[in-house]
Formats: sequence, structure tokens, C-alpha cells
Amino acid sequence: MFAQWYRYLVALAFAAIAAGASNAGTITYSDGTFLNSNWTNSIIADTATGGASTSSALQIISGGNPGEYRRDSFVFKYGAHPPELVRIGDMLSGATFNPTASGAINSISFSLDYNLLQQSGGSPGTNVGLVMLQGSNYYSSQTMQTFFTQGTWTTFSLTGLNASNFTKIAGAGAANPDFSTSGAPIQFGYAITLGAGSGGATTISTLQGIDNFSVPVNYTEVASVPEPSSLALLGVGAFLLGGRVYLKRRKRDSN
Repeated sequence: MFAQWYRYLVALAFAAIAAGASNAGTITYSDGTFLNSNWTNSIIADTATGGASTSSALQIISGGNPGEYRRDSFVFKYGAHPPELVRIGDMLSGATFNPTASGAINSISFSLDYNLLQQSGGSPGTNVGLVMLQGSNYYSSQTMQTFFTQGTWTTFSLTGLNASNFTKIAGAGAANPDFSTSGAPIQFGYAITLGAGSGGATTISTLQGIDNFSVPVNYTEVASVPEPSSLALLGVGAFLLGGRVYLKRRKRDSN
């Protein structure tokens, strides 16, 4: 009987320890349908000197890679005072990870399909990358893809990104995002940057397609606390086992 109790308590102790251990997890935020209600569009930065830039975006039912896609449209008023740029951010509603509640982020990956659908007024480079909003600060991936070819869907992806792989592009906060359990919630989206560094003043208009947006987040889960009922059962077992040992010793000493 003593041996059975001992084995049971050891197994229970290991179960309680395992329940409180930290585990790695992955959650993926993705969209290939792009309902208008699921996304927001805003200008993060605009240094154009020819006038205020404009931006809008909406879902297109067909023509994506395949099916539905999101089409961004913006006008960049280059004033011939290089360098000038306009940077937009499209954020996915619900694509928010909370490190405090879920655990510290180990790494982030990112992929999307991009198509420069139409462009007029000039030939600037178009950069596309991952963007994050933490508090009031926007951070973009330091690696962004530059596209020049029109009318072709191209997949762009990044893997294994940590906090040092992101740069603040707007806001007054820290230079890099906080991936620790002290960090504020992080919302994910994509950024498109249109810039020009030479040539005469002109108005540049573009239509750009985005499809198959995906952001896998690898994180270390916050360690859970063993259930009170498990701890109570462990305590009762320890008490009974201790009593059993005491009685056996008392009986042995009396003999």
C-alpha cells in the first residue's frame, strides 16, 4: 500500500509540474478573401512636397492569386525635392497578438502575393513589407521587396524575424518593438512605400494588388499555474503518506 501511494504521488507531482511548464506555440494570422470590413487603410508617412497624397483600398472579387484580392490605390504628388515618399499601412482587424497574455514572441514570419496592377506619371520603386502597430508606434520589417514589373503576381516572404529586424517608421516610442511578456498588444498588416529620388515634379498614381496575406507568430506560452484541485489532492496525499510513515515507525519503535 505504501509503495502504491508513493508511486501515485510522484506521478501527480510530475503532472502538476508539467501543467506549469512553458511550451512553444504558433498562431497564424491570414487572409485570402479581404472583406472591406476586416481591414483599415491609412497613410503612415507622407513627405511629398507637391501636395497631400491620398490612399484607399477595397476588395476585388476576381483576378487575385486566385479569386478575391485587396486592391490599394494611392496618389503620390512628387514635388521634385528628393527624397520624397508616401507610405501606407493596411492593418488586419483581429490580427493582434498580446505577449502579456499569450507569451513572449520568439520569431515572426510573413508572406503575401503582390501585383503592381497599374501605374502612371512616373517609374518609382514600390516597396512592400510587414508592418506592425504596437501602442501608437508603427514598425516595419527592415527587409522589404521592391517591385517594378506590372501585371504579375509575385510571392514575397520573410522568416525568423525577431524584434531587432524591425524599424520604427512612425510614433514616439522605442526604436524596436517589444516582443517580451511586458510588451503591449501587436497588430499586423502590410506596408507599401512609393518613393522618388529624381526627376521633375509629377503626380504618380498606382493600383496595387495584395493576396494570400499570412503572418505566423512563434511564441513561448505563458506558464500556467496548476489547478487548485490538483494541488489540494497532492497535499492530502502527502498528509496521508506522512501519517502512514509515522504510524509504521511508531509501531516499529514500540516493538
